[in-house]
Amino acid sequence: MLPKFTVVYAILLAVLASTTLAAPANTVPRDLAIDNTQGIAKDPVAACKDHKAKDSCKFISEGKLRSGHCNDKLVCSQ
Repeated sequence: MLPKFTVVYAILLAVLASTTLAAPANTVPRDLAIDNTQGIAKDPVAACKDHKAKDSCKFISEGKLRSGHCNDKLVCSQ
């Protein structure tokens, strides 16, 4: 029979290997990741809200959102 230390070491090594090789569960989904070039969320709804908060222009919604950007018409009063 194997010594207890060897059995415990083998179990710990197996647990470590399974957690290391598995994908991390706390990663941010790719669609919600921050786009570093634009500084806004890639989520289309969040992107629209971000643009509306930063702009003084009015948005006329077309009722559709494309992936990654706002699909509203921008109407400026300037």
